[in-house]
Amino acid sequence: MSNLGQSIPRHDGPIKVTGAALYSGDRNLPSQLYAVFVNATIPAGRVVSIETTAALARVGVVSVLKASDMPRVHRKLEEISVPPLATRFIPMQSDEIVYEGQPVAMVLQRLLPESPRWLATRGRNAEAEAAMARIEHETEQSTGQPLPPPQKVTVGGPLNASWSDLFGPMYLRRTLVVWVIWFATYFFNYGLVVWLPTIYTTVFKLPLQQALQYGLITQAVGLCGALICALTIDQVGRRPWFTLAFAANAIALGSLFVLGPDSPQRVLVLVTCGYFFVSVLSIGVYVYTPELYPTRARAIAVGTATAWLRFASILGPAIVGFIVGSGLGAVFLVFAVVAVVGAVITGLFAVETKRRVLEEISP
Repeated sequence: MSNLGQSIPRHDGPIKVTGAALYSGDRNLPSQLYAVFVNATIPAGRVVSIETTAALARVGVVSVLKASDMPRVHRKLEEISVPPLATRFIPMQSDEIVYEGQPVAMVLQRLLPESPRWLATRGRNAEAEAAMARIEHETEQSTGQPLPPPQKVTVGGPLNASWSDLFGPMYLRRTLVVWVIWFATYFFNYGLVVWLPTIYTTVFKLPLQQALQYGLITQAVGLCGALICALTIDQVGRRPWFTLAFAANAIALGSLFVLGPDSPQRVLVLVTCGYFFVSVLSIGVYVYTPELYPTRARAIAVGTATAWLRFASILGPAIVGFIVGSGLGAVFLVFAVVAVVGAVITGLFAVETKRRVLEEISP
């Protein structure tokens, strides 16, 4: 009997879309352990040994399982036929590594640290205090310095998340600003950078190998930008860094429009300069967005903000493909205009969060 074209009731639908459904991650049992895989970082090789001392020294870690600790899969598996291009290889049955990302060890931990703020809003004060103590202890160990005395803050009673946390009088401006930052950042990131190798090979007739080398140079410089942002954003501040990054990207791409993208070397230099600053935005916006909202609404706020990333990743490449026929300069002009809009909106309306506690930023 075919159900094609018929309405089929989904009895689990209402509880899923309203958030009432319980999944395996929502169920907690006494003395429950959590497993986290350690994955291979190479595509092929063998595991000689696994150092577990540092992992076992962390609070809550019970054991680190290696291939030698795992039960063996039944030998009859070797007799089962597999489709073409498939494999019967099962990780953690030997010391062999056959692909990058392959699980090579499993860390068993008694708990995954929950947000102390979330625990406190649920009245689980003892757990919140224990989680905060672990964080403070690990911070002091990593820095080698004692933490300053805690500041006293005044907080209200627990509130449930609502759409007013995104669009209410206090949060509407920051919601719209952060949406612009996400869209403008990844409009360039996915729109132009994805097309660069094709532009090099089709417009400038470079060999594919050289085009890929140019792309690798751009990505490497972008990695430097992300690293510099990570090391300096707490000193410089979010709004100055983002405004500077958008403005510098606009200057680099606008220069390509004014001077003309006449050579692949000019495109490489100026696009790479722009991508350096876009990488600042790419990593910085992940830090900035959760700081703008209270704990109760942080997940929904970040989720809706990153939806603009997906939209930009669709729209950016499509626009490049649509207007590249009108001339390469027009492509760079469009991206420069988007960067100018991002710089103006961020510089005028972004909320600075540097050295401010969450209760002050997002009550």
